[in-house]
Amino acid sequence: MVQKKNSDAAAEWRDNRKAFRDLQWFYERDYALRSVVGRYISVMRGDTWFDGGAHPNQHVDTIVWDNVARKRTNVRSFFSETTNNGPTMTTLAQLTKIAVAAAKLANGINGYGGDDGLSAERMTPEQELQRDTFINEGIKPKILGLGPLTLAPSTETGKSSGLTFHYSPYGVGPYVEGPYTVFVPWTKFQQYLLPQGAALFGGERPKDDKEAR
Repeated sequence: MVQKKNSDAAAEWRDNRKAFRDLQWFYERDYALRSVVGRYISVMRGDTWFDGGAHPNQHVDTIVWDNVARKRTNVRSFFSETTNNGPTMTTLAQLTKIAVAAAKLANGINGYGGDDGLSAERMTPEQELQRDTFINEGIKPKILGLGPLTLAPSTETGKSSGLTFHYSPYGVGPYVEGPYTVFVPWTKFQQYLLPQGAALFGGERPKDDKEAR
């Protein structure tokens, strides 16, 4: 990504220098440790850049690293089944959508295209979800359609309190809404976990983690 951005900027500087408008183009990447749960290490990766558009851009991705297998992995091995549109993915997608809808309402955002005059304070997350196409298009019931996720830390040492989903601007809403981080507690999906998956979860989300989101 860094090499591509540098190449694109050099080409633009060569062929269309006016596009820079006396503004500095840049590209930055940073990593942040999210949690260590058993053999799994969750890391957040953030990319920020400006390449001449109306505003800088942000992209959030996550890495769940299996420290025993020594490779990147996902949560597929935690669940008894992970078929696209199957019971597990459908449940996780719905839980995550509701969490995003609740976060939007908490920010005073009450969907798009609704004409019923309801304010955010008077709406439920379920009502918000019915009218917000950004959420429904951004989250799909499949392992790669849920969005970047990490194992959330827990009040119980060595455990995870659930899954945290990290959405970039444009991921589940227009750019002006910014990024979203939402949490789904493990008790909401425990029935779908394999024994080895269930062994990773326990406790509750720490207060300082809620405040940092």
